[in-house]
Amino acid sequence: MDLKHTSVVPRIAVLIPTFDGYFRLAALTKKWIDERWNHHPPIYFCGIGPVSGFTCLPLKRDPRDWVGIAADAIFELARQHFDFVYLLLDDHPPVAPCNADYLNVRLPQLATQLQAFYVSLIAWDQFRSVCGKKLGADHDFWMQNDPNDRWNLSLHPALWQISALLQILQSVDQKAVGPVSARHFETQARTFVATLQEAFRGDSYRVCGDRYAAGEHWFQKTAMREVLSLCIHAIRFSLIKTNHSQMLQKLDRRLQGYTHYINGPYPMFWSGLMMKGAVHGDALAFLKLTGQRKAERELRWALD
Repeated sequence: MDLKHTSVVPRIAVLIPTFDGYFRLAALTKKWIDERWNHHPPIYFCGIGPVSGFTCLPLKRDPRDWVGIAADAIFELARQHFDFVYLLLDDHPPVAPCNADYLNVRLPQLATQLQAFYVSLIAWDQFRSVCGKKLGADHDFWMQNDPNDRWNLSLHPALWQISALLQILQSVDQKAVGPVSARHFETQARTFVATLQEAFRGDSYRVCGDRYAAGEHWFQKTAMREVLSLCIHAIRFSLIKTNHSQMLQKLDRRLQGYTHYINGPYPMFWSGLMMKGAVHGDALAFLKLTGQRKAERELRWALD
């Protein structure tokens, strides 16, 4: 279907898998989505029992079985005739204002046009290594992921085609001999997809970020980010050339509060807001750097 000249928008949902121990964090993720993503699709939770004020899909599995729980949830969304789902882990809320028009309309339309089964919201034009083919302006400068890239189907925030994700999850679930964690699924996703129909191969993409960010904060503005990027690369190049490896490592470590921020239509902190069951120090550094004191307090409370 060619959607260049049509207003057809696929049906989209947001799914947040979580469990009882991290429900306050999942609730915070919903709160920030409500505040920062205007007119967002309906939000569903899985992995927990009924909670007043939240739309929770039925929990039928062992809470440790992330794949089984996700498969049941995606099956239910398919039954409700959704076409795509934004799959968000519970510690990946938007850390700045979203580009709602892009997330609600343009991105799913383009995903349909390209027959994409996966579109990562981790933009390729950031401080990360990339592996794939860059597309042109007609396709919003997306990158088509190399199917051999180990991380081309990560569980960082992404738009998934419901039918494809359901087939992947059910295939893994049927072969599993016990609970399958989100981490195991993520590290093995490329292998899982390779065993399924050939149509899945090569139809994985990631967005271009700075061009499609919508916030007015300094850390979201393209010009400011380009200047900062040039300065960072110049300093790093100088340290590399002068063999100051320890200073380089120290610099890189201190910069992570900024360089792990991923700008784009769904701005995020790359590795999430928690690490090893506690507040992620670099994420807190980012919130402090960007003056988000209220968000910092809310995050500390959610993981207290």
